[in-house]
Amino acid sequence: MSTQFPTPAASPTRDQAREVLRQYQMRTGLGLGEIADRLGYARHSLIQFMSKAQYGDGAGRGTAQRVMEFIKGNPPEAPEFPGPRLYDTENVRIIDRQIANARRGHFTLVYGPAGTQKSFVFEWRTAESWREALEPGVVYLYASPDMSPLSLLHEIALGLGAYVGNRHTTLHSILYTLRHRKTPVAIIIDEAQNLARRLDTLETLRQVCDRGRIGLL
Repeated sequence: MSTQFPTPAASPTRDQAREVLRQYQMRTGLGLGEIADRLGYARHSLIQFMSKAQYGDGAGRGTAQRVMEFIKGNPPEAPEFPGPRLYDTENVRIIDRQIANARRGHFTLVYGPAGTQKSFVFEWRTAESWREALEPGVVYLYASPDMSPLSLLHEIALGLGAYVGNRHTTLHSILYTLRHRKTPVAIIIDEAQNLARRLDTLETLRQVCDRGRIGLL
């Protein structure tokens, strides 16, 4: 499934197109050179467009329009919905309130027995968020009992569109991405109790949340 990207504005500005293209790159992993090739532009031309340097007459509206049309025609992939429909139940409303609190930077908890739709709602809201904007407001991951710090960082980085490398570079890439985001985001960890046996993974999660100033559910 692809993101339902909004119709480009009648005349997007260079700054608007650059911001959208930056988000698009983070979602897709495409470099400016590859995007330029698909647009039929010289690579140095698109690089200059994305910089603060003078570009043609300085406005760059023609290129901005082409960029927005390209993104609409080639939307990034999004996770599949876990089922055909999400019903508006009290459990769903409770979880939605906790997701909203986490997106405001709070640490929250959802606890309930099996069959109360926790994982289903998490997966649904994640898929929904990935379709609503190029910067999803939810990063969802499932915690296994043996999840290492590096595995945790990789999952978060993939959800944010950050660079994935070794433990050090991935952590710094996540923090850099969080500092430059325009959209509030919450990390949702399903079956978080599984992390109790991995204090090193919990410490890494604390670093991401504290240094990235983001909420956790």
